[in-house]
Amino acid sequence: MRHLRFILFIVYALLFHLTLAPVFIILAWVLKEEALLYRLYKFFWRASYSILGIKFRVEGQENIPPPPFIITPNHQSYIDGPFFIAFFPYRVKAMIKESIFRIPFVGQALRVANFISVKRESSLRASMAFRKAEELLKKGEILLIFPEGTRTRDGSLGKFKKGACRLARQAGVPILPVVFFNSMELLPRGKWIPRKGKVRVKFLLPIEPRGGPEELCQQLRKGLENALERN
Repeated sequence: MRHLRFILFIVYALLFHLTLAPVFIILAWVLKEEALLYRLYKFFWRASYSILGIKFRVEGQENIPPPPFIITPNHQSYIDGPFFIAFFPYRVKAMIKESIFRIPFVGQALRVANFISVKRESSLRASMAFRKAEELLKKGEILLIFPEGTRTRDGSLGKFKKGACRLARQAGVPILPVVFFNSMELLPRGKWIPRKGKVRVKFLLPIEPRGGPEELCQQLRKGLENALERN
């Protein structure tokens, strides 16, 4: 049954990106209206999770501050990122590794929606990406950054990169810690076919941009670790 759901998802994704997606990408580009793409991909990901049998239990939504701010979740699975497109109450932009932008149609949609491409191997490109991210925050946007930079291998938090904390300090915006529980069990690193199940998502209290990036990262890590330990 799991394999059948995955095949249905692949067929749905292909049909979607060969029919609806190109039309909406062109319309959003011509009209300079990225909200069209957000609505389209909100529908796409909600339907995708339904096909795959993945549900979410969300807690702590009252902790979401008014924009702008930076969302900083732990990273357990490929399930995590699209959740914010499908179910978050605000439109969100993200810093995404450059290889994702090379996927046909997906890359074009990300560019039109002003998502930020990051090439980790190039310090110059990374610096340019963070300058663009700071500009978006100062315009009132919401930015999604996984501070670990990659998915966990065993469920524990990996080493944090300081980019999100540095951006929060420079732009003067709060950090919103978010904890994913159980998404690794449904789709662990190295696997491509997810299991059916429920993912718990918890929004923690926001962290105000006081102190240096190191101090902010310590607060962020402590908050995520405490939430994971209490689970």
